[in-house]
Amino acid sequence: AQAGDVVFVPNGVECRASAAPQAAPSRSALDGPGPMVYVLLSLRASEQTVEASLGRYLNDLLRESDLSKDADAFLRTAVTRLTRAAGCDEERLSKVAAELASKVSADGLMQHYRRYMEKLRLEQTAGAVAAGAPPSERSGPPTVSRASRVRVSSGVSVTCRDGDTTAYFKRGSETLRLPIAETASFLIHDLSDGAPHTVANLRCADEVEKICVCQILVYKGCLEVAA
Repeated sequence: AQAGDVVFVPNGVECRASAAPQAAPSRSALDGPGPMVYVLLSLRASEQTVEASLGRYLNDLLRESDLSKDADAFLRTAVTRLTRAAGCDEERLSKVAAELASKVSADGLMQHYRRYMEKLRLEQTAGAVAAGAPPSERSGPPTVSRASRVRVSSGVSVTCRDGDTTAYFKRGSETLRLPIAETASFLIHDLSDGAPHTVANLRCADEVEKICVCQILVYKGCLEVAA
């Protein structure tokens, strides 16, 4: 595989990736020196099964459908107790079930699925647009890069030695006990002095891990990006 390639990995197949020296001249503007990252994206197919789709469809029918007052009251009560164990009237149960079934159709399920997928597509598009916006227009914590200068957040102290697998971030009387990879302990120890550090100069052999660890700690409020 070359830089920029996309590979489809079937469900259930183990996927491992490692970088190897290039044997041929660069064929892409993406090739070149610098950190390399392999991203495996799950299609989350289990959420798109007929079973999952039918469950969402029925759930929305129960909340939004124009059921009779008796059926609506019965179904809202049924979720809070074991209907049959509570001595429910079988005739009433059958009547309510038939009314609900009359609202269900294959066409209705397909339309509901299309609306759900369109809603998901719009949410993902909005997320992509937000991620690509200039830093000044983004909401939430700032994005970390190799050139960023980061330090421990104001009021926070950190305890982590080289080789540790747990880092302790303390603010007042509260302590966050954070399990970490041993490889991340060196850069966290560097940051424990409270001074600003350029991400590129922090001790961590993997450039991608270095950025990811700092970004996660910024999200958690343990680090802040220095001006």
